[in-house]
Amino acid sequence: MSRQFLLAVGAGALAALFYVAVGLGSFGSLILAYLAQLPLFAIGLGAGFHLALLASGVGTVLIAAALPLSAAGLFLLTAALPVLVLTNRALLSRTGPDGRVEWYPPGHLIAILNGLALAALVGAALAFWGHDGGMVGAGRELLAEMLRGSVVGGLSEQAVAAAQNRLAWFLPALVLSSWQIMVMVNGVLAQGVLSRFSLAIRPGAPFRELWLPQWLSVALAAALVASFLPGRIGDLGGNAAIVAALPFVFLGLSVIHALSVRWPARTFVLVCLYVALFVAGWPALIVAAIGFLETWLSLRQRFSGGRRQDEEE
Repeated sequence: MSRQFLLAVGAGALAALFYVAVGLGSFGSLILAYLAQLPLFAIGLGAGFHLALLASGVGTVLIAAALPLSAAGLFLLTAALPVLVLTNRALLSRTGPDGRVEWYPPGHLIAILNGLALAALVGAALAFWGHDGGMVGAGRELLAEMLRGSVVGGLSEQAVAAAQNRLAWFLPALVLSSWQIMVMVNGVLAQGVLSRFSLAIRPGAPFRELWLPQWLSVALAAALVASFLPGRIGDLGGNAAIVAALPFVFLGLSVIHALSVRWPARTFVLVCLYVALFVAGWPALIVAAIGFLETWLSLRQRFSGGRRQDEEE
């Protein structure tokens, strides 16, 4: 029995252990559940897609043995599937005209993940289309069930109901955006650790050289237009706009990282920016706008002399 086979089995078992830890109910176990994809990414990016597939199968079987089949299915769809899709693409490479190995672009990996999230959003909208209030109505009922019998800061029932209605409108986008961030964090962590010990199959890529495919900006623009339509189409468009905007937040940050290379107080500015993003949240709109403009105006090329990735290809 090969060493890599045993590592894949161990990675699957570790992923399953992290995933079922959420049943403990503690904050630490919740963090472990969020890291369930980390062993799968690590074995995939370090040993190959076929071993990531084996690890995902092992993890799914172990979860099915410990929890209801629905939990195993959820793990397969939300944790294992994105790892397998992204690992398969991430390990693609080709030899360029200059003889250098060109790896699958990181921006295209983000686009694939975003496409999966948008597909899940459309699927949810269709699944709840006949529900009272559609997808938003289902979210409102879920929030009401979660908060039933609890006291929220001494607020009146009317205030709680109003807050639930506001939150229910973008709850699908909130769930899918946090899911995308979770997947990306696990992938980046796995790649970083593997690269640190020279175990990664593909090399890392500088964050300031991130690019996104053009279709993402078209999808975001279409979702923004749809958000102004009435009824369920408007609800779907609004949520899709939030989901589709997330990659542009990362692209905007990449632009800022690239343009700030020569700034004397670069570290201070970047720290303040990330603090503002985590504390206030709304600066993400400005950063996403910068990322959106980058896809059409090539801000880095204009102001720092960089080249677009599609030009290099």
